[in-house]
Amino acid sequence: MRGINIRHGTRCMSSNPWYKDGLSFTCTKCGNCCSGRAGSVRFADEELTKMADKMKVSVSEFLTKYTRRQGRGSKSFYQLKELRKNQLDGFDCVFLTRQGKQTRCQLYEARPLQCRTWPFWPENTTSKTSWKETSQVCPGVNKGFKHSPDEIRKQLQATINWRQSLTTSSPSRLLKPPSKPNSA
Repeated sequence: MRGINIRHGTRCMSSNPWYKDGLSFTCTKCGNCCSGRAGSVRFADEELTKMADKMKVSVSEFLTKYTRRQGRGSKSFYQLKELRKNQLDGFDCVFLTRQGKQTRCQLYEARPLQCRTWPFWPENTTSKTSWKETSQVCPGVNKGFKHSPDEIRKQLQATINWRQSLTTSSPSRLLKPPSKPNSA
């Protein structure tokens, strides 16, 4: 899974980026961005509600069934669970389903911003080299639909703003651990 890097560069946000002609990307549904080594898919409160609605469960049930809590106290957060595929292949996001070589995200329409902005993350668009490295793990890079520099900048800015919010916010009322039923 592609984990997040809270630190971010702004070199890729210049007014004259190296990708001034745009960048091509179309999702091939390979699942590479949703599987592999362990990662962290975090989400905001409003995303939590949308994801729970998409799965037709309460927020509390969503947290219990599909997430795990990391950290302690005001520095804690929830992230989507990962499922171990096997010892060699690593992990899959809990929402990734596989049928042969095709994959599908059960949350696609309600997936978190972290997933929606892939592969237009700062660390992937800093240079031609970083974009080429991204193409080694993502077969949709450099293929299909060409995204304009403005579209890419919007994705980058959304990612940067989201990452900054992760470092400055504490868990909200929606992110309280679900209560466990008392056993008598």
